[in-house]
Amino acid sequence: MLTRARDAIRRFFRLYASDDVLAARYRGRQIEAMLRFTPVAMTINVTNAIVVVLTAWSYGVRLFLVCWALAVTIAACLGLRGWLRARCRSIETASPRTFRHASMQAGVLAALWASMAIVLFPSPDDSLRLFVGLVATGMICGGGFALSTVPGAATSYVAVLGTGSAIAVALSDMNHAPGIGIMLAAYSLIVIFSAWTTARNFVARLVAEMKADQQSEVIALLLRDFENHASDVLWELDRHGRFIHASKRLEACLHLTSAEALSKRAAQLLRHRLGRSREERAAAWDRLRHVFFGRKPFRDEIIHLVGKGGVQSWSLSAGPLYDSRGKLEGWRGVATEITARQMAVERMEWLAHHDTLTGLFNRAYVRSALRERLTCATGKRLAVVCFDLDGFKKVNDTLGHAAGDSFLQEFSRRLKACLTSEDVASRTGGDEFALLLPDLCREEDIAARLEALNALLAAPCRIAGQMVPMRTSMGIAIAPKDGHDVDSLLGSADLALYAAKRDGGACWRFFDLSMSEQARRRTVLEMALRDAITDRQLHLAFQPQLTLSTGSICGFEALLRWRHPELGDISPAEFIPIAEASGQMEGIGNWVLDEASRQAATWPDSISVSINVSAVQLGTDSFLHHVRQSSAVLAPQRVEFEITESLLLECTESAATQLRDLRAMGYRIALDDFGTGYSALTYLRTFSFDTLKIDQSFVRDMGTSDKACAIVDTLLAMSVALDMQTVAEGVETLSDFQTLSRKKCGIVQGYLVSRPLPPTDVAGFLATWRGIEGVPAVADAHGRARPKSAPNRIPIAL
Repeated sequence: MLTRARDAIRRFFRLYASDDVLAARYRGRQIEAMLRFTPVAMTINVTNAIVVVLTAWSYGVRLFLVCWALAVTIAACLGLRGWLRARCRSIETASPRTFRHASMQAGVLAALWASMAIVLFPSPDDSLRLFVGLVATGMICGGGFALSTVPGAATSYVAVLGTGSAIAVALSDMNHAPGIGIMLAAYSLIVIFSAWTTARNFVARLVAEMKADQQSEVIALLLRDFENHASDVLWELDRHGRFIHASKRLEACLHLTSAEALSKRAAQLLRHRLGRSREERAAAWDRLRHVFFGRKPFRDEIIHLVGKGGVQSWSLSAGPLYDSRGKLEGWRGVATEITARQMAVERMEWLAHHDTLTGLFNRAYVRSALRERLTCATGKRLAVVCFDLDGFKKVNDTLGHAAGDSFLQEFSRRLKACLTSEDVASRTGGDEFALLLPDLCREEDIAARLEALNALLAAPCRIAGQMVPMRTSMGIAIAPKDGHDVDSLLGSADLALYAAKRDGGACWRFFDLSMSEQARRRTVLEMALRDAITDRQLHLAFQPQLTLSTGSICGFEALLRWRHPELGDISPAEFIPIAEASGQMEGIGNWVLDEASRQAATWPDSISVSINVSAVQLGTDSFLHHVRQSSAVLAPQRVEFEITESLLLECTESAATQLRDLRAMGYRIALDDFGTGYSALTYLRTFSFDTLKIDQSFVRDMGTSDKACAIVDTLLAMSVALDMQTVAEGVETLSDFQTLSRKKCGIVQGYLVSRPLPPTDVAGFLATWRGIEGVPAVADAHGRARPKSAPNRIPIAL
């Protein structure tokens, strides 16, 4: 019995569960409702205080009355301050602390009125007693009503004022004091009960309203989802070319009423909207006339319509309708809006020629522009300036990658401000830039131009709250004196740039023949490379690749390394171009293929190996011969060849044929470093790739750059549309791993999974692989389910 009573009381005083996800919003609405009464309630408090002072002034205790009235006024002003704050911003949520604060304020205000009753009610004057009793009773009832939406505050207010009034009655010499006290307590309980009942009804209405709002949001979301995905428009024409039926979707797309859509021929409605230019309009109209007059089914005829909503791209597919006598009755087809897809294509085409971070042209474009100008301006002088930001690595390391990106953007902004209409500026690498100056031919003019440019660039800039100097080294090469083609001219400018950096930086140097230090090192490396294989200086390291959907290791990328006994570790970025230029890459590439196949043959059958293919390898008979030999050691299905976009730019017909032959033999082909400056969508149509590798620069910038996220989303969507697997490189943080997992990326590789491993450590790595810390375990390297007790750790591999 007592338990049921206690539970009933708890249910009565619990308006909603405190852990309800909407509890904060309920509290906010309760506070908002209470504050609506605040101006009136505080005005009544101040008015009543004034009336009390005027009424009781002649009975003495004047000092108390003045102090008391002042305290009530201050409390009222504090209440009004909260109301004024609430007017400036909508109260969406409120915390339990806000409720406690409201109850405390209500208790303080009630205590002030209770003190008035305690001081004045014991007076021997019956009229004053009657007046004080009426005021106390009215304040109890009025305050309980005004605070009823926050029942805790109402309870605090009524309890304090009721208790104080009861004390005042007890202190008086009235004959019926006990009875009055009992009635006062009963009235207070009734007011408290009423406040809680009112609050329960108020909250019940809130719950109903918010559930209705949630349902409305769900319905609206479903409707929007339907509208967003209903991109196809069905259409039908009669034998005269008029629409037989105009759906709402069709009317909206053409921005016409139903009567307008049905009254004219489709050709009249569409012809003046076709194309984004006069030439495109004429070409599109001729194309449509050809397909319709041909009276044969057609698919995916793309047109661009210009209307009130801007340019929309549509894909048309249709077939002719014939009557029983074989006479054309009309056409029936479907129109699919592909505006977003076309925008993505145009975006990718922009990416093919621009750097996403700075908006400048990329390396591929500047090479193309330089090649064109060298061809068109035979005999004319042309200046090429290569830039390098001094101290950029320090900014990147000390202030972070985001600060480094801001630094590059500020440099690009200043560089753009110095350009003329004939200049071509590009970002060719991390902190490397190039500038073509076709309108300057004398060294004096170039020096004057660079002097003004350097003065503008050298001004310090604020990066990450710090003033950072912008020091720039420049190297200048002039055609045709310093080079007749793109590579020699850029190479000369690079040598001049290195000379400027060797001289302390923040300066420029013109190329001259004495700049041979780099050429000397290049010669040393070229000679040393000839014995690198026989002296076992070359070796492979293998970086694991992780399948996101299963959490298992699916393969390794073979990475070429060179450790010279005297020069130490030499970067592949330095020796591979030397090997390619000196004709040694074919032998090195064949060794890599043989060694990677031999090592991978010792791995489990489910593990594949990715092998990078150099531009000079692809297209040679030796390469294809070695591929056939290696197939006896390792099944083609376990090998993936990676080629870069830069290779595609110079890809010959024989190389393209070899790519197709390799896929026919069962080998997979991956497009590496896509989107880093060489992107050309035409190659995605020309070649069939199995895998698209997302460059680590985009993965690294996902957390700080919306553009990087958009590029990754676009690449993933494009890979799905083209039925390609995706591999994200350079995954170093758990945040990047989780983001890629949400985006449904297929495979990741990077330091988060493991650093590149020596061949002897691969087997141990596979045997001890337990997943990534912070990511639920799914399966081991062989696809077997791992026990939940198995710890998830990042493997340590040096």
